[in-house]
Amino acid sequence: MTLIKGQLSRAFTYIEPGPVILLTANRNGKDFVMTLSWSMVMDFIPHICIATGPWNETFGAILDSKECCLCIPTVEKIESVVGGVGITNSSKCDKFKEFDLKRQKAEKVTAPLLSDCQACLECKLERYIEDEGLLILQCVQLWENPDKQSAHTFHAIGDGHFIEDGELYDLRQAMLKKIPAGSKRPLIERPRAERYKELLAQCSSLIEGIPDTVSALSNLTALIKDTFSEYFWVGFYLVKGDRLILGPFQGPVACFRIGKGKGVCGTAWAENSTQIVSDVEKFPGHIACSSLSRSEIVVPIRQKGQVVAVLDIDSTQRNTFSECDGHYLEQLAGIIAPCIK
Repeated sequence: MTLIKGQLSRAFTYIEPGPVILLTANRNGKDFVMTLSWSMVMDFIPHICIATGPWNETFGAILDSKECCLCIPTVEKIESVVGGVGITNSSKCDKFKEFDLKRQKAEKVTAPLLSDCQACLECKLERYIEDEGLLILQCVQLWENPDKQSAHTFHAIGDGHFIEDGELYDLRQAMLKKIPAGSKRPLIERPRAERYKELLAQCSSLIEGIPDTVSALSNLTALIKDTFSEYFWVGFYLVKGDRLILGPFQGPVACFRIGKGKGVCGTAWAENSTQIVSDVEKFPGHIACSSLSRSEIVVPIRQKGQVVAVLDIDSTQRNTFSECDGHYLEQLAGIIAPCIK
């Protein structure tokens, strides 16, 4: 599974627990990688502080290129990450080949992503505090591996000892009460990939044996809305002749009919492809069914390759949806398709 783009606002959540990191850099076309356990989140932008020094070749490459990637390996890689990459000098061998580190091209930096990791953060070097050996980085792009969001990471506790992630405790509601009034900091939900997998498992059993399209789609909209409380509007439009006609939905009142090629829904139908819109106000011909909508994803539902309906989801926040959402919602569309009569 290749990495897909994630929301930058989530980037800090991968570093905050203090996992062991694979730090990559590139200098003059050569890739470098090292193991790192000293890192800290500085804010939610996010800025990240790491500690290393000139004894590592990767450090020199970061100073020269002013960029790097922070890659979060999962626990099944612990022996190669610590006992391999962590103690091997790049001059002795190609560490990427020797320890089976699969590279993927980054978008905003020359340092490589590592596609087998849970997540990778593309970063720019903002400042080097030489006396303390601290590098202050700003994350500019987050990449996530949908298949590894539930996998455990691991942490250094000193003297050659490491621990694996343990049980998850959900204290979000208690912590929310401590957030100051007016704070724009979002409530961080469980990783979306994890919630999508649960949704897909529930979806099949939920609609099994329901012969009526309206009943099946009504239950599905409720399930999606309940699973993703951050979604503002969830609903279906059904192809009827040369129009999309409003079907079951959850949220404020919506447009009754949409022409082919019109707005985000009509474009998804006309182009037979998923539309991910980070800012609806910048989408040519956007149909404003609600002034509160800021971003949107529309996924076509097909039978024998032809679009018979679309799943439309809106958010009140910009940049809500990513390729991760598209990846799982397209799977959901495949499950839903037989319900469309």
